[in-house]
Amino acid sequence: MQAKTRNVAPEAGDVACLRKGLDATDDVPLLETSYEIAKTVCKYFPPAQAADFMSTITESLKCTRDERAWAAEVWMTTFLEECGQLIYQEVPEVLHVLYSRLQTMQENTHRPLLLLAVYVLACFHHEPVVDSLLQKRLPLDRDAMELWSILGRSSLGVQVLKYLTQKLEAAGENSPGPHSAAHELDHSQAALESLTVCSMAEAFLQLRVCFLANAWGDCTGVLCWGISALVL
Repeated sequence: MQAKTRNVAPEAGDVACLRKGLDATDDVPLLETSYEIAKTVCKYFPPAQAADFMSTITESLKCTRDERAWAAEVWMTTFLEECGQLIYQEVPEVLHVLYSRLQTMQENTHRPLLLLAVYVLACFHHEPVVDSLLQKRLPLDRDAMELWSILGRSSLGVQVLKYLTQKLEAAGENSPGPHSAAHELDHSQAALESLTVCSMAEAFLQLRVCFLANAWGDCTGVLCWGISALVL
């Protein structure tokens, strides 16, 4: 590896001992051994290589051999669990890898695993995950809508909604007035901000089914105010 590892290499004896467990014929011991090997290796994995690693692992999910795809599942989930906290800077790239794989696996049986991976990533860093999803092209495609729905239905739903509300408030406060010089001079920036708000509005539409009516009603007022502050 070109990047430096996070610590010293694991003891050769430990890895050798775990490797013997791969000779097991029963599925449960084999699964436990594979998980322990992945967990040991991921402890020393350089965060800067997270996106490349995820790209390689998710490529294996397209394999028709069940054993190889199963091994990829173990490594991907273990990597996110062990290294998720440390890859803040790499979140946009990792999410791009997962999103790209979703688009090529529309009917694949491993699609739920990719959705789960995005959720696990968001558990560690929901703000950069939301920021990255807001960059997706409008109108949102099936994959982007499904990712918003997954986040909304999860335990992160309230956090995601609050963060979107904060972004709308900030966008409205920073928007120049309709007759200001800045408003006249920077049409491209205004258009970009309006597009961002439209993305947030679509995100709200996907999240709305995940909350009680009274909570959604409070957020609707913020949403309408944010849109009017930018586009009027």
